[in-house]
Amino acid sequence: METPETEIILLSIPADCSSEQPGYNRFPGRPAALGLYCLAGISPDRISVIEAAGSHIAYEALSTVSSKGCRAIVCQAYEDSDSARMAGFCQRLRELMPGVALGVNSETPSVPAGFDFAVNGTGKSAVLRILRGDRLTGFIDCSKEDASSPLVVPEEPLIDIGYDICPEKWLYGQTLEIFQPWLGLSDRSATLRTWPGVDWVAGLVTWLKRSGFASFHFRPSGLSCDDLHELRSMMLNLKARFAVSFMAEDQVKIVQIGRPLQQVWLYVSSPVSSETLGERLQQIHAADFQAGLQISHGSCSVAGVAAIFAFVDRLAFSDYQRWPFPEMKRLTALYWGGKNRFLSRLVSIRSAYELVMFMKTSYMLLETVLSPDPKGR
Repeated sequence: METPETEIILLSIPADCSSEQPGYNRFPGRPAALGLYCLAGISPDRISVIEAAGSHIAYEALSTVSSKGCRAIVCQAYEDSDSARMAGFCQRLRELMPGVALGVNSETPSVPAGFDFAVNGTGKSAVLRILRGDRLTGFIDCSKEDASSPLVVPEEPLIDIGYDICPEKWLYGQTLEIFQPWLGLSDRSATLRTWPGVDWVAGLVTWLKRSGFASFHFRPSGLSCDDLHELRSMMLNLKARFAVSFMAEDQVKIVQIGRPLQQVWLYVSSPVSSETLGERLQQIHAADFQAGLQISHGSCSVAGVAAIFAFVDRLAFSDYQRWPFPEMKRLTALYWGGKNRFLSRLVSIRSAYELVMFMKTSYMLLETVLSPDPKGR
């Protein structure tokens, strides 16, 4: 029986196409492109997914694919992707795959330089058109059409190619970060917040458990506090530990629902008062969960963040590249210097995997606190 040729390649834009210089964090984590795999589930025999940590790895992977039957390469770009670097990346793609149409996700009505078309939506309608023989051009807004036809969870197990999570977000075993894979190409959208319902998520978690992952960190999405009891029951049945996350500006009313929910995170990306943050973190503590806080530069003052550290069990930084090193160094020292956190965490270690994650955290801590201000920062 003849194996069908790949007609569409879904490609995650490599990290070296980012607009930012390398950050301080040596262990930022590497999430899976789950949205691309769900999109490829439309026709897994005709659609392939390529994930690459760097451009050179992507080029090597593409060099093994025949361009004879390939109709399109659809890229998934991210919030920090740089247009100039992506254009250069596209030029190399055209050299490797001549005649193949290049597409990318976009929520704005424009086509980034280097691409033939851009798609707003999960990508399902666009992919189906390509498989029917259409050659897409220009900006295609298929968000309404896609919303009426949900993506499916893949059947083939996800192969672990070195996925990792920020050590402070680790829960147990192989922990995976989940954005919004039900949104396909828009999986990691900075503006969309949706929730597909517990049945769809149950299928996703079952697939990932079958693939060898044990715990899950749900990034901010359309999940509401009212959904937590239903989600917790489902995760309990599947024997999967998990953490949930909300934006700091969300109305967060957490009640005690018990394990396997371990952590509740607040993500701070826009200015918010330390009083509001403090109240919500205390509420998470009162519900008997570990309270996590992920902050971006400029979202709150250094003094304001330091004032609420007493209620923070896990701390992570967004956009490491934009933090002035002295500010990050000061916050890191204040956080780990309070409540005897370092020794308390060390003596609480109960497994080899937990020790590995703590060693990663310790490395970042010591490198940040003991290093002089890097030149040019």
